[in-house]
Amino acid sequence: MAPSAASQIEVKVSMTSLERTKEIACLVRTDDPESPTVRYTAKVSVVRAVEFQDDRLSLGTLPFGQSSGKLVNLKVTTPRGAKHRIASLQASGPLLAARIVDDQPPPSTVGDYSTWQYPVQVTFQPEPEAQSVPLFVLATVSIDGREHQAETELSWRPEREFVTHPSRVVLAVDPSVGGKSATIEVGRIDGQPFSLVVAKSSSPRLKIHPMSEGLCTSQSVQVEFLGEAQESDRIVSVVTIQTDSQIEPRFYVPVAVFATRNSTHARETVLP
Repeated sequence: MAPSAASQIEVKVSMTSLERTKEIACLVRTDDPESPTVRYTAKVSVVRAVEFQDDRLSLGTLPFGQSSGKLVNLKVTTPRGAKHRIASLQASGPLLAARIVDDQPPPSTVGDYSTWQYPVQVTFQPEPEAQSVPLFVLATVSIDGREHQAETELSWRPEREFVTHPSRVVLAVDPSVGGKSATIEVGRIDGQPFSLVVAKSSSPRLKIHPMSEGLCTSQSVQVEFLGEAQESDRIVSVVTIQTDSQIEPRFYVPVAVFATRNSTHARETVLP
């Protein structure tokens, strides 16, 4: 190259389907005694035609029965001059809602591409039944007649009023002995008395016995495995406990039962 001349370096980058950004470096060796090696760096970003600002959105800790909202941006990137429209915005389940706050945001243009960022208001009404329900918002955008989709998954934690010991129960039952039970202690975090309305299991092979009545600061629930265990038995269940609380009327304790011959007697394992 002649002095003061300029040239271009073409760099090819390979990325996996899961990578969205990658930082690269290129070393150029020259005959310049003052700078024999020059290092250039660059950051490569993969731009999707349609994507949410966050693939996963946390709503934090929420009390039951009180609506909570959060804003997330829906990004639409098209070649300059392409036509697009928001075809649909769907939220999973009746407890979740999503709507576009501004349907005409100003675009930003870089090179041959323009990007619009649509603010989406997500509103969620937490209920005990929603703890095991997948939450997501699905957007469908038409770009020059071709549909593109993007999804964001939402997570949340219930605000707890009660604690249980153990938080989950595992029963290891010897088939030669059969029958086994465990006790779940339930208490209110603030120490105030409460009533146990009902406790039930999702498995017919588990019987639930409330062991206290009326207003108490601590309640007990016995979980009993019925019948004889088969060596192939693997039972995963949930004990639903309902109280007179308005904040946390229902909560759940996972229970697992499996057969074992590791001991001559049935044993109980509790996990904190």
